[in-house]
Amino acid sequence: MRTQAEPGLRPATPEALLAGALALRIALQPIVRAHDGRVVGHEALLRGEHALGFTTPPALLDHAHLLSCLAALEAMLHIRAVESFAAVAPCCSTLYLNLDGRSLAQGGLAVLAPALWSAEQHGIPRDRICIELGETHRGLLAPDTAGLLRAMGLRVALDDLGSGFSEFRSLAGGAIDVVKLDRVLVAESGRDQRRQDFLAGLVRFAHGLGAQVVAEGVETAADCAACRAAGVDLLQGWFIARPEEDHPSLARHYPQVAPRAPRPAAFARH
Repeated sequence: MRTQAEPGLRPATPEALLAGALALRIALQPIVRAHDGRVVGHEALLRGEHALGFTTPPALLDHAHLLSCLAALEAMLHIRAVESFAAVAPCCSTLYLNLDGRSLAQGGLAVLAPALWSAEQHGIPRDRICIELGETHRGLLAPDTAGLLRAMGLRVALDDLGSGFSEFRSLAGGAIDVVKLDRVLVAESGRDQRRQDFLAGLVRFAHGLGAQVVAEGVETAADCAACRAAGVDLLQGWFIARPEEDHPSLARHYPQVAPRAPRPAAFARH
């Protein structure tokens, strides 16, 4: 008996894929301030890809690219992300939207038009939308892509810093508002002084270019403390909260992030 996750059940045409995409869901993962755990953003993440025969979201996006409907699929998902964000996010929160470089290569900046229209309908200003440019297909982007996105009033994040080397060229080129550090830079940094120093150096480098720094993959209290010691601005990861499909259950504050105050010394009895 075949299961829903088998490749044989994958939609074979663009029409079938886009129709099946109606069953996809959006999870939101909080991004919080490193010093007090207050929520300042949510990243929209894809869920439900198994129902279409895919084991991971990237596998679904790769298939959509092969069917030449990736731009249309991302536009659909972006609208859904904006709607989810509008229903639960506080007024000071930013929506982080992932954008595949192949979508821009296929459809240009017009691929964002549906999401921007939806944001306008929900009263979300453009400066509360941050477009995440991932490492995998960033090489397909025109050199001025980040600048053009910022000219549209959007914020721009360089995602996965630390997963490869080409992102340093993108960062040095400027026009980046946010740098998201890959989990590989965060893991074990609190237990290794060299890693801690390297992490702190990257943070200073990003700050020197005027970019805010988000640490992804913060999974333990030690990770949290190491990132805070390195000067990281914002945190994201399972230690704070897992991606949540039940959007109303999302909190606005995660107190486990805030550094604990030292206990007062006990008074000596005489």
